[in-house]
Amino acid sequence: MPAFKTLRDKLAEELSDVLPIPVSAAWPKDFTVPCVYFAPPLADTYVTRDGFGTYRLFVDLVILVPHDEAGDSLERLEHYLEIVLINTADWELGGVDAPAPISVTEQGADYLGAVVHLAKSTAL
Repeated sequence: MPAFKTLRDKLAEELSDVLPIPVSAAWPKDFTVPCVYFAPPLADTYVTRDGFGTYRLFVDLVILVPHDEAGDSLERLEHYLEIVLINTADWELGGVDAPAPISVTEQGADYLGAVVHLAKSTAL
């Protein structure tokens, strides 16, 4: 199995064990919120050479929660974010984008989301 896919799949499996919401190792066409999924990195860099025979893979995790009338969307997003951060300690944290409202017009839904930027070295 390719090294990059193996890293993503392993992290998705680990997060699935600790998060009470769906986690997808791929960028899904359809999703049910709340969820966590991997997306192509928003930064310009996807892979860099880390040393002889090793490479650094950059991934973005998107955390989405539904907007609700109770006003606890931010609290739920932060709860999931804390779980993700605790369970990605063996990955390099590049930062977390500020939570932002996201509208998906096709589904007619409003979400609150944040992106976690991670990186990890692997041999090919």
